[in-house]
Amino acid sequence: MKTYNDFIIQTSANDDEIDFTDFWGLNNRDTFKRFINYHEDDFKIRVMDNDQRLAFYGRYHQERARKQLAYYRNEFIKEYVRVYHVTPDFSQIQIFINAIINGNEVNDEPRYSVAHFEKMLKIYIVRLKPIRRS
Repeated sequence: MKTYNDFIIQTSANDDEIDFTDFWGLNNRDTFKRFINYHEDDFKIRVMDNDQRLAFYGRYHQERARKQLAYYRNEFIKEYVRVYHVTPDFSQIQIFINAIINGNEVNDEPRYSVAHFEKMLKIYIVRLKPIRRS
């Protein structure tokens, strides 16, 4: 049997700041207060089985990816409008997003780093000039 040591710790300055947060299904409204551990000598922790742990990580990473893609899209649109004074076509945005995820134009930076994103943004702003309509 494998064991996992994943811990999530939430902190607050005082107990007035402690509010229920679903936290991608990790917290349960019915049992939340039992695991607050504020002014306690012994800590109570909630243990979940591996299937629950994997489901939690799936929900967490799905939300994180959604937010990251929205950031890439918004930053590309802002820079494109700044440079060309027009909004990029949907297909141009998708080409840029696909390049961020799968492209290999920038290999000297970690794939999802800020430096990688900035280099890809510069490349694709030039590469994806406005499409002229007739």
